[in-house]
Amino acid sequence: MPEHRAHAILVPLFNTEQSLLERMATFTRVIAAFLSASGAVAINLGGAHATHEATFFVDIASIEEPLPAMLMIWNGISVAKDGDRVSLLSLGMAQLDLPDLLLTAPATAVNGALECMFDLLAYIASRAAPLPEGDTIGVRADDRHTVRYEPSPLADGTDVWCVDL
Repeated sequence: MPEHRAHAILVPLFNTEQSLLERMATFTRVIAAFLSASGAVAINLGGAHATHEATFFVDIASIEEPLPAMLMIWNGISVAKDGDRVSLLSLGMAQLDLPDLLLTAPATAVNGALECMFDLLAYIASRAAPLPEGDTIGVRADDRHTVRYEPSPLADGTDVWCVDL
């Protein structure tokens, strides 16, 4: 990151008539306007455990439909490899009052797993509700994966929903 001289903290005051998804999208656009007007170099989103370059954040925030694009800036992704499998953990869905997702896949399919992860996150964000344990999810009828819940690998006392590809 380029050198910087100051930090600013932005705190949302939400219109409670909007859905949580609409409020997050509005706040994201307010942040983007601040970044553009101030010449800021980056934004750290505490709820996402992620820092984004200002121009990237502004580009994503300018997309009219918030899903799935804004989920990329609202979530950090923790990646872990165990042998021939990779685990992807979203970090930020609590901002939408939803559980984070732990997705596991073959290590050779990490790009497809990331795409699938954001599709699944967009699906539950659009539902505004987590999927029940035991439900199946997938793009095609012949490619269904069972949803289960388990404690977060972060050992923070929360549960995550898990899907194995």
